[in-house]
Amino acid sequence: MGARTNKEKEEEAEAIKNWDPRYHKNVIIYLWIYGILGAVTGITNDAALSYYKIVAPHLISGLNIFNAAIAILMSLMIATVHKYGYRNILLVLPPMTAIFMVLTCITTNQLIIMIAYTISWTAIGVYDLMYPLMWTSYVPGKIRTKMFSVVMIVNLITQTICTFLGGKAVVWFFSLLQGSSYHAASILSGRPELMQGAGVS
Repeated sequence: MGARTNKEKEEEAEAIKNWDPRYHKNVIIYLWIYGILGAVTGITNDAALSYYKIVAPHLISGLNIFNAAIAILMSLMIATVHKYGYRNILLVLPPMTAIFMVLTCITTNQLIIMIAYTISWTAIGVYDLMYPLMWTSYVPGKIRTKMFSVVMIVNLITQTICTFLGGKAVVWFFSLLQGSSYHAASILSGRPELMQGAGVS
């Protein structure tokens, strides 16, 4: 693909200039939140699953069932977009994600962790499904392809950083729950069979 012509650059600048301020604001809000959720996904995709394997083994053993339930809930939420609007849904999902993600870190009750996992992952998943719909409605056609690239880059950068750091965070949370040192928690998280039943109940 060759460099853009001056005409294309001018058309892009004109599209940005004429961009509806309300739509522009909503897209910027989405980019910020999606970046944060990318960080959350970086943790949940790897480190959190290792953590759940220790504190909620029933969640991991039935992960396919939970993921199916999440898919159904995501579909139901997407179906309500036309009723509640993009912005209202976008503003509700991040605090919902944060609350239930924190809940999985401060309790070792497996039932609570399974419910919190389902709700938090539903909220994260809706964001993944929503931006193509939102971009089609809110982003001018001349810059739509560019903005699709921007939203994915923002999400993947934060996701990569937190995937790299997530393992250490999980061990630290586990050490707090166990009341042990970071070193001891690191050994136990790597070999959960060494833990007594009371340690993960």
